[in-house]
Amino acid sequence: MKPLLGVCRIAFIWRGISPTRYGSTMDRDSGTDWITCPFCSRASVFRRLDIINGGVLWKCRACNRTRREELPPLRKQIVYLDQWVISNMLKAEVGRPVTRAEKWRELHGLLNHLISDQLVICPDSCYHQEESALIASLEPGLRETYRRMSRGVSFKTPDDIGMFQLYQSLRKFVGEDQLRGYTFGSSDAFYGNPHEWHARLYVTSDLSRRFLDPERTRRAREQLAEHLDEVAERNWKRRPATFDEDVAAEKAGYARGLLFQFAEACAYMTAMNEGRQEFDPGTYLDCLYRGREVLWMTEYLAEKLGDDGYRGLRHLLAFFASPHFGATPFLQIMAKLYAAMARHVRGPGRKPKPSDSVDVNVCSYFLPYCDAMVLDRAFAAITREGPLRLHEVYDTKVFGMQDFGGFLDYLVQIGRDPQRAQTRALYESLDHRSVF
Repeated sequence: MKPLLGVCRIAFIWRGISPTRYGSTMDRDSGTDWITCPFCSRASVFRRLDIINGGVLWKCRACNRTRREELPPLRKQIVYLDQWVISNMLKAEVGRPVTRAEKWRELHGLLNHLISDQLVICPDSCYHQEESALIASLEPGLRETYRRMSRGVSFKTPDDIGMFQLYQSLRKFVGEDQLRGYTFGSSDAFYGNPHEWHARLYVTSDLSRRFLDPERTRRAREQLAEHLDEVAERNWKRRPATFDEDVAAEKAGYARGLLFQFAEACAYMTAMNEGRQEFDPGTYLDCLYRGREVLWMTEYLAEKLGDDGYRGLRHLLAFFASPHFGATPFLQIMAKLYAAMARHVRGPGRKPKPSDSVDVNVCSYFLPYCDAMVLDRAFAAITREGPLRLHEVYDTKVFGMQDFGGFLDYLVQIGRDPQRAQTRALYESLDHRSVF
């Protein structure tokens, strides 16, 4: 087995940039910054060491005693960068051919400074991991880039985010939640707190890369693209419908998909229990995963509304037919995006692209939790179309390649925040020389 140190690394970040390339203050003479220790009373031995768990850690290099100083709460701007943005910034940095390389280097540097100044965070996602693994020659650099910008904050899987939102819809359906809207808490969507003060020293792990299979990902993407083309040709082009009719059809299709996956899982389990199916660990776990959404929803509904004679399935069908299910944010966004794509297919507009299924998922599950997103040029335009206007509904700025200048202006404006000078001054006072 590969040793743990082989899949983990410790990264030191100074203002968001590697110190070996740009330099740092590690070798400066900062003796005047040391003060008298409040514990042992020795002079010039007590100093701020680092930011840990939302507070500044002080340490004495003589008696090794420490003191913690709480920091004020932060509210960072959460910015989602599509994979092509990360790829272009990396290509510009390493000298690979890329259009407008100087602009990409400018963007990379600006983001690094804003992230290190605790004003912006760019969470990574499962899609960054999968798409980076598809480009073997750039994968290490891509991984390092999105990790540096995320500071260990990652979006949860789309399935997990969807279940948090469906839970809110279920509570509205049974009458436990009387709020008109939905809440989008950080803990529902992220691993790690995006608004937490981050330190300059952090540890990352490559353990998840062991489960990435680039070939399997490539085949899955090709199958999704083929399925989307088939839907476009057989359904959207041949069956005229209004935008609202397409939205309703997409929501109903999602509910049917959940029930079909649950039925397949039940059929496999029944066949295995009766000896008609050999046990296969991979298939067994896949069935448990694919059937889990219907299973937990039926159990919840049976507990809250009583057994309907079918272990909650009748309640679930009633929920699927209710406006509460259709109002679930990720489903609302997903249905409207596909309906907009259908409208384009029926007219002279944009045709489906292989990456569209991934872009739909990124918008549907991540957009409500972001302050800004940078997406594919055409897809960013779709989100702003009249029937959708997602940037207004969720107060999220959406940029495409055509909005490159606007995105830079948005970041520059964030950089003028008074908070930036305060956090930089605090970081300048930290010292990472050995004091242990």
